[in-house]
Amino acid sequence: MASATAGCQVHTQVDIQTKSNGTGQVDVSVTFDHAAAAAVGDLSLQLRTSDLRAAGWTITGPLSTAAGTTVVEASHRFSDLAQASAIVAEIAGSGPPAQRPFRLALRRTTDWWGSHTVLSGVVDLHCDLACFGDPGLTKQLGTSTGIKVPDPSKSRQEFTFGVQVSLPGTLQSAGSATRAGDALRWRVPLGSRTVLSATTSTLDETHIVGTAVAGGVGLVVVVIAAVFGRRRFRRFRARRRDRRAIRRGRHVKGSAAVNGSATN
Repeated sequence: MASATAGCQVHTQVDIQTKSNGTGQVDVSVTFDHAAAAAVGDLSLQLRTSDLRAAGWTITGPLSTAAGTTVVEASHRFSDLAQASAIVAEIAGSGPPAQRPFRLALRRTTDWWGSHTVLSGVVDLHCDLACFGDPGLTKQLGTSTGIKVPDPSKSRQEFTFGVQVSLPGTLQSAGSATRAGDALRWRVPLGSRTVLSATTSTLDETHIVGTAVAGGVGLVVVVIAAVFGRRRFRRFRARRRDRRAIRRGRHVKGSAAVNGSATN
């Protein structure tokens, strides 16, 4: 796009879906409204996707929708949570992953009661559209994206970004996210820095049932012990009473015998 995109709207959505086994998928969709698509021209001739495909991304589009928009989608599966962080870092920028605009970490912790999935990270778009640039474009076209936007504040209105994350389990905390069903959403405006944080928990029913059964058995044992203890205590008290009665009986008989001898 060689000129400013006045009146255009381009929305980029990042969707991260994580399953309970740690696998999942990262989906990125870019939606151009009619004006933006017209300004860009034929995307099918301009998109260069060979590098993305080589990195494991699946590219779909550009596709025209019934609403008059044009959508390009990219998807990448991951086999563990650590891989998800590396894939998300590929969305924008260059250089070390820790210095890129999309920085996200997913980790899982476990305890006796179950597992906890923890999301932490940041989307730093202080660099505006330059966040999505390429050094080659800067050299060839004079800008990092090939888009000349004279007014950065205007580009922040025309280019919008969002992140959506789906985590397994029951939500415990969501930071600044808004909920959309089981998913968490963040709006990440250009020129800003957005912190992502969330925690979910999944209970281990096997451990819980086992603990409940063990606790139930323990309670039964305690009750039985208490019942037998009371019975033993009662028998002990009864034996003590019997012994005392016997001693008292002997004492009475002895006293009677002594008194009888004295009388004679």
